Amino acid sequence: MAKQQKRESKFADNSHKSEDLKKKAHSFLKAARNSTLKVHDSVDLGQNIHLQSKKVAGSSLVYKEQVLHMALFAKKTDGKGNRYTS
Repeated sequence: MAKQQKRESKFADNSHKSEDLKKKAHSFLKAARNSTLKVHDSVDLGQNIHLQSKKVAGSSLVYKEQVLHMALFAKKTDGKGNRYTS
């Protein structure tokens, strides 16, 4: 019983971190939604879509208006304001 209470209080103490992570996730997804898209026919079926913004880079494979695969990456800075993709 004491272990469970200790575990619950540990999670309660991290609630502010959880909210911060939610905000970061929403910001990341918003940057992805606002990205510039370049659409190319796939080698086989569907289309390859490349996404690019100041904060996000990625690509997806779409077939019959369904996303089959998507990879998004946050761009990082080198401390001097220069961005690079992780």
